[in-house]
Amino acid sequence: MGKARPQIVLYSLDDNRAESLTSDKYESFSPSFSADGDWLYFLSNRQFVSTPTSPWGDRNLGPMFDKRTQVFAIALNEDARFAFQKPNELLSKPAKADDDEIETEVEWKGLASRLWQVPVAAGNYSSLQMADDKFYLLDTTTSGKSSLKVVKFDPLNPKVETFAKDVGEYQLSQDSSKLFIRKQSKQGSEMLIVDAGDKLPKELTNANVQTNLWQLAIEPASEWQQMFEDAWLMHRDSFYDKSMRGLDWQATKAKYQPLVDRLTDRHELNDLFTQMMGELDSLHSQVRGGDAPKDADKAKSANLGARLEQTKAGVVIEHIYHGDPELPLQAAPLKQMGVNAKVGDIIVPINGKTLSNIADVTRFIRNQSGKQVLLQLKRGSKTHQTIVKPVTASANAKLRYQDWVNHNSTKVSNDSEGKFGYLHLYAMGRGDIASFAREFYANYDKQGLIIDV
Repeated sequence: MGKARPQIVLYSLDDNRAESLTSDKYESFSPSFSADGDWLYFLSNRQFVSTPTSPWGDRNLGPMFDKRTQVFAIALNEDARFAFQKPNELLSKPAKADDDEIETEVEWKGLASRLWQVPVAAGNYSSLQMADDKFYLLDTTTSGKSSLKVVKFDPLNPKVETFAKDVGEYQLSQDSSKLFIRKQSKQGSEMLIVDAGDKLPKELTNANVQTNLWQLAIEPASEWQQMFEDAWLMHRDSFYDKSMRGLDWQATKAKYQPLVDRLTDRHELNDLFTQMMGELDSLHSQVRGGDAPKDADKAKSANLGARLEQTKAGVVIEHIYHGDPELPLQAAPLKQMGVNAKVGDIIVPINGKTLSNIADVTRFIRNQSGKQVLLQLKRGSKTHQTIVKPVTASANAKLRYQDWVNHNSTKVSNDSEGKFGYLHLYAMGRGDIASFAREFYANYDKQGLIIDV
């Protein structure tokens, strides 16, 4: 590995010698030896074509380089014949060696300079694996969909062809005769073993791995002890502060580990992790995932995207969450077009059921997210009906968050008489750069800009 980017390094066990075959100028990865032992193929990100082309437009923050990965090969000795070298009158036909004669011979002098490039189009490639007369690799689109590609040895017109779509992971057998494939969209539930040919067979009935026949003996208590040990070790070895922010990490382990024996399910182990990691008081030390039990029939809460208040008159809509008024589809349920609801309205019945408190609202719209719910609202001395579609708890949390952001933006604008802009960044993900592009260019010509991260 280089200082900043992965490199390809060849190491000889017999000679106890290592040599870097690539620099850290480009990311180089996924090495694989050819079947004849004369070549080391690898992938490297060396093509940079701007998307979009210039000019970038008013919302594009800069160029994005898609399809950077190309395929390269290093000849391990001077006699190696490149499978993709175009024939000419000076080249003899390559000799075919018997399997018993295959032996990797490395000529170290000038090794890194014997670099060839496979003349195929660049892509978002990964997981290169060499077969006898071809190689396989994964290709992933910018949307995250990946497919398995195959490139046959062809000195005249090599092509990157699709072996199979929807492949999340694959593995070539040791003798290059079979391929193990895990489907991407099936989340690991569909796995295949097929012949390592040029295309996925049409008939796959007998190719499915029979996972229904697998049996595993599981001892949760033992697994939880190992998970606890691993989580503690990962923090000890990988935490940014070797002094663990002054916390005695060994004593912290001794404090929490006895509780592992009292756990009854995976949720409780996560809770124990949360308490232990929480003592570090550090961001991005998170607990999530795991084989926690799930109840498919569990009731799911829904929300109206508003704050409600219990008064003597009944349940009142105190505040409806505000988002971007120019994005109507993202509005809170009570602010959606066609919904007749205002702050101060009193909710009388929901779907014909009379309510007496806020808890009844939660109960009556349970499992109703995305469904039509009939509200009867009292406004002054009159009542009327309106249809609303509640949202999930997570969507409601996002609406509440956006309401807070909108409140800050409005306050900055009012207090500065429109001279200052406000930009909030929640995190550093895909949606956050979209939010930055949306808000920054709407405020970049203001006299000042408050950036709230």
